Amino acid sequence: MPRIDYPASRTTDHVDTYHGETVPDPYRWLEEMQSPEVLGWAEAQTAITESILRDDPRWIHLRQRLNTLAKFNKVTPPIMAAGKLFFFENDGTTSQPKIVMLDESTGEARVVLDVNTLSTDGTVAVPIFKPSPDGALMAYAIADGGSDWNVVRVLNVATGENLPDVLERTRYTPIGWLEDGSAFYYARYPEKSGSDMQFSQVWLHRIGTPQSDDTLIFETPDRPELNHVPLLTDDRKYIVLNTWKDLNGSRIWVLPLDRPGEVVKLIDDDSQASAFSGNIGTRFYIVTQHGAPRGRVVYIDLDAPGEMHEVIPEGDGVVSGYFGGAALCNGHLVVLSLKDVTSRIDYYTLDGQHARSVDLPTLGTIGMHSFGEADRADFYIRFESFAYPPTVFRIGVPDGGVSPFRPPKLDFDPSSILVDQVFYPSKDGTNIPMFIVHRADVPLDGRAPVYMTAYGGFAVPVMPSFGVQGAPWMAWLELGGVVAVPNLRGGGEYGEEWHRAGMLAKKQVVFDDLHAAAEWLEANGVTHRSRLGIQGGSNGGLLTSAAITQRPDLYGAAVVAVPLTDMLRYQYFTIGRLWIGEYGSSEDPEQYAWLKAYSPLHNIKPGVHYPPTLITTGSHDDRVVPAHAYKFAAAMQAAQGSDAPILLHVETRVGHGIGKPLAFILDSVADQFTFFARQFGVEF
Repeated sequence: MPRIDYPASRTTDHVDTYHGETVPDPYRWLEEMQSPEVLGWAEAQTAITESILRDDPRWIHLRQRLNTLAKFNKVTPPIMAAGKLFFFENDGTTSQPKIVMLDESTGEARVVLDVNTLSTDGTVAVPIFKPSPDGALMAYAIADGGSDWNVVRVLNVATGENLPDVLERTRYTPIGWLEDGSAFYYARYPEKSGSDMQFSQVWLHRIGTPQSDDTLIFETPDRPELNHVPLLTDDRKYIVLNTWKDLNGSRIWVLPLDRPGEVVKLIDDDSQASAFSGNIGTRFYIVTQHGAPRGRVVYIDLDAPGEMHEVIPEGDGVVSGYFGGAALCNGHLVVLSLKDVTSRIDYYTLDGQHARSVDLPTLGTIGMHSFGEADRADFYIRFESFAYPPTVFRIGVPDGGVSPFRPPKLDFDPSSILVDQVFYPSKDGTNIPMFIVHRADVPLDGRAPVYMTAYGGFAVPVMPSFGVQGAPWMAWLELGGVVAVPNLRGGGEYGEEWHRAGMLAKKQVVFDDLHAAAEWLEANGVTHRSRLGIQGGSNGGLLTSAAITQRPDLYGAAVVAVPLTDMLRYQYFTIGRLWIGEYGSSEDPEQYAWLKAYSPLHNIKPGVHYPPTLITTGSHDDRVVPAHAYKFAAAMQAAQGSDAPILLHVETRVGHGIGKPLAFILDSVADQFTFFARQFGVEF
């Protein structure tokens, strides 16, 4: 396509000095994200992108196909209260889900709250909710326009009316109801915290009273960087605090509610991750990586907090992290773990003896789970894989029985999809796993168009999924496309050692793992680099932007979504300081050196032929601010040495992705698939 006439991106002579070295920042003005100039610039960039992509007949076809494929019922594992099950449900036709209540005894279900009624454009979401123990009330959090900041409201379940209670300055707080439903514990931040999550506090809110009358339960004003996540135990005798200062570890503190002001520090070392699994009296079960990089289950008695007793030792699977953990259920310890990037479930006795394994439908992912009171004989999971749609299952304890709960109905033949897991050598010889997914009738002849997505950070494993951002992969696979998912170091696929092998000074290892995946796909006859597209969001956006600035010759196209690109200044925006433990800080001389060496914004070189690149962000992203995408787009457009497009798309009233309306998700994925199809010459 001919060279694009991009909106003017003026430059300034702004210069920063780091440890005696000057670093130009000519697009610093784009950090003024709410200024009329920047808003106009972003709008003009988006208009160009939409005129190119959404006027393409391929986009229209893909958008319609995605709309059809997404029309199946999706539910979340239910929260249990007084014989009622509460859960999100969306049939694929509305922007936001509904919260539904189902009576376990009769099977009757009704809508408690239709989230779509909270806005006219679908951009108000409800990220969390929690019914009271008797099911009469429901506290729920509202996120407006993609913001990570929430307002908590309380609903009368019988009438559907909101109570006058309004709780502000919260951020995905757990809700811990008192037994009689008269009050609940929650966490919030004071106004002085600003937008950077400091001075975390735990409060008790009494129903029917203003927030100003809430009772302060706990705070650490001398340690403003500590964040406290309160979990009320089933016996409602204790608040367990998961306390953390960054995303790489946590402490476990306990507040005995009959001894106000007392704090029992079960684990006070936050160099590793730990998570509360349940308690029996004063015995607290915890999953921890202390002494076990892949995680183990221990208990600590509240009366002897200095003694850690191992219950289930570290094994070959990963127990801790995003998709692993443990919980007490019907006299057993239920352990969710990962083995070679797939989920498994095992039951253990309370003294650590293995009781049984649960048979899951296929190799795949337990993405969500919910446990009720510890004496229930069941729990719920949501399971999915590349060729298995997201399905909630009820799992019995101790029998291990698996039964679907409101399963999806869709016209889909899983036998038409082939899923392979390969292991390829990275630059240093380490074997890296990668999933390769394609239609059974599509030959891998060295020319297949490939959509490769990866993450590689914060101990987050990239697991088998039915789609990208909730949009089914089938729309891409039907075009003869291939999906490749390498599990790079920096993630949590193999525990904390795998994570630490790709963080701080070792971050370049993650980029090397991605480059090696691309080279393997070409060398093994899957595709040619000219037909290899890479996609990543957030930390994955850092990954893809670093990949194309380091190896522009290796990739046919790139989607850089909600990215970090300015690694010298990221810590100064909103909650960026929380990521210093993962990346380092430019304020430290040694860390500055390694950050500058890979910071995508600072490694763009004039005249280089960069691959076609689509950069996306949300105007309301208060986690990774749009300035990262703006500055990277402006610099790439100015430096591009060929006619290959560098496009920027800014979604309005959208944040980092949580609560994004379904229609916006399908638009965005259609943009990505169309962008790759255009670059790779895929016609349909």
